Amino acid sequence: MQLLSELIDKLNEALSTENASVDRITSRIDQTPIQEVKQRLKQHLKETNIQKSRLRRIIIRLGGKPTDVQADLSLSFVSTTMPMGNNFPNKVKSTTAANSQDSIREEYELVQVRRDFALKHNELVAYDSLIRTMQIMDMPRKRENISLLEKSMQEEESMAYWYKIHTPLILDNLWPKMIHTSIRRGQNFLLNHISSKIPLVVIYADLVGSTNMSMTLPVNNLVTIIRAFAHQISHVVPQICQLNVVNL
Repeated sequence: MQLLSELIDKLNEALSTENASVDRITSRIDQTPIQEVKQRLKQHLKETNIQKSRLRRIIIRLGGKPTDVQADLSLSFVSTTMPMGNNFPNKVKSTTAANSQDSIREEYELVQVRRDFALKHNELVAYDSLIRTMQIMDMPRKRENISLLEKSMQEEESMAYWYKIHTPLILDNLWPKMIHTSIRRGQNFLLNHISSKIPLVVIYADLVGSTNMSMTLPVNNLVTIIRAFAHQISHVVPQICQLNVVNL
């Protein structure tokens, strides 16, 4: 009985994740500017609702009560220093130029795509764990319940594979726009201070282990890491400067 109770708890944990995923996917469909992502998410929204139904069916069969709770999906995501959505500090908002809004949207989408992939990975791990647990237990309609979980896992694998194939293309499409915008911010700053003397601070930032990475990693992987590093630095430094100026 104890093992069965623990299994029902794990099934409800998976269900709470799917409950939250429905809202997240719906929001992503509305917000993403990338049509290819939008179309794929619409298909996955249908699959996620079916996955919820499967989990509820299994829980009821085992004598449990399906949860309506939504998991906190932020716990599944890789941390990032980039402000998300409307979470910019008010003082920074007041100093953000209008022509940077497109860049903010692109950077937001880049992070969301990475989070989409992270969530798919965690859901795959959860389904795999449920299937393994169920395989060693004795229960009614065992094979049928496992088959339902395997169908959901296959759908998550398909979505994760789609992200694995398409994410590099999406990032390559967004990257030139963000680089252009980060350069434009510096150009606009300098143009606003023509014929004036201003204090400047030069910051040297080093990527720890870059020498070893350059000798051991494939070129494509190294380029991706350096791109991400340069992107984060180009975004964080202006924010720090803006905060310091506003707080003076």
